Amino acid sequence: MGGACHWTHWGKPYQEIRQETPYGDMADVICAGKYNQHDVFTLQRHGGNYQLLLEEIPWKANAYGMYLQKLDFIIHLTACGSLRETDQTGDLVLFDQLIDFTKRRPTSLGFPALKKVTYLDFSKPISEDLINFSHQVFAQHNITHHVGGTMLSEEGPKYSSMAESKMFIRWGADFLNHTSCPEIYFCRELSIPVLAIAMVSNKIQTTWAILSEEISSNIVKFKHLMPSALGLLLEHLPDQFEAKQLDVTPYNVGDFELRDKNKLG
Repeated sequence: MGGACHWTHWGKPYQEIRQETPYGDMADVICAGKYNQHDVFTLQRHGGNYQLLLEEIPWKANAYGMYLQKLDFIIHLTACGSLRETDQTGDLVLFDQLIDFTKRRPTSLGFPALKKVTYLDFSKPISEDLINFSHQVFAQHNITHHVGGTMLSEEGPKYSSMAESKMFIRWGADFLNHTSCPEIYFCRELSIPVLAIAMVSNKIQTTWAILSEEISSNIVKFKHLMPSALGLLLEHLPDQFEAKQLDVTPYNVGDFELRDKNKLG
């Protein structure tokens, strides 16, 4: 699932799936194909023409529609601004923690059929096993990347003020973006393991200014890095790589069974 850092199917054939969900239409069709004998499903979270504004993205439908494909895991792709002095534009980041600074977005898929309060554990939102696997592959192929770090998601579309950026640093944030929350939360709410990969599009501490022109220019400049990195991950992925091998525990939702979509209220 990606936006500006989305990837193609590497020139390989794929079919389009228009998936219905209990939450309405997804942002776009799901593109389904194969890479190195693995079934790969991709989705443009902003729509096929990058036409959806942040407040228009169907976060719930996107996550649930991908869930219905019976995925072993999801790779969440995003561009980000770095609050750290050591990162460079074009670097890839395997971040492992989140701070949700959005204000108006839903925070749960909200299964009405439950009729009870449900508590979900998001202490480790990103799969450590998938991070370790990706780190080994990237290191083997000399891909510049960083392991770990905290992504803070803002509401957008405005970027943070200088005071906000400095506050985020004090909070322990390393990177800023607009799309990791609630997308990752919903995937984990559905018990889907998540690998999150961010590409640094700008260094915020350099001038404290966040310029759309700089971000867009760097995304175009480095956009070839993400498809290459993802291709390497799929090439090294074992033939049998199931969710049960990962550090995922299905959430306790009482008597409600997430995998029965007909029980959704």
